[in-house]
Amino acid sequence: MVKRIKPRAEFISSHENLADFMKKRTYKAFPQIAMVGRSNVGKSSLMNHFFQNKKLAFVAKTPGKTRLLNFYKSHTYVFVDLPGYGYAKISRKQRSLWGKTVHDFFENNEQLSLVLFLLDIRRDPNADDLLFYNWLQQNNLAHIFILTKTDKLNAYENKKRQEQIMNILNPKQESFFIHYSIFNKEGRDGLIKKLWD
Repeated sequence: MVKRIKPRAEFISSHENLADFMKKRTYKAFPQIAMVGRSNVGKSSLMNHFFQNKKLAFVAKTPGKTRLLNFYKSHTYVFVDLPGYGYAKISRKQRSLWGKTVHDFFENNEQLSLVLFLLDIRRDPNADDLLFYNWLQQNNLAHIFILTKTDKLNAYENKKRQEQIMNILNPKQESFFIHYSIFNKEGRDGLIKKLWD
């Protein structure tokens, strides 16, 4: 039996753009996994839980605090925590800067191998979610849906919510969903298997 990997990660650096990070030759050839989602969807909390390190990623009490690209080294990958989108209480100028940061990251990234698209299972995908997902499909980027905060609902409700979310997203290809909760530990093993088995 092959022993399953125990994911560990270390923070590398934060940058306003991908180009600055790619100057680090040590990590230039590593495939990247991007974590994307709405503000307050739980990206930083998921990072800390998945890598079993409460101090790895800063978890802000106020949504919209992640404003840079945060890079983490984990085994054979570089994980990238991108700024969350859709938080209303920021200036139009700041929203525009975030949009450019994220756009440039995806448009000019030959090392991007996978997108982890986080959605709160209790919420319908909004216009920003749909815009990003349509772009993912148009560019044929490999992705996995991570439905977060599943501990807030029971098993039947989670199943129904996934069906409703799928109907709204209307995927044009087979999609893979992982239900994830940092409180009841659901989803961690499934994500490990998907990334490293």
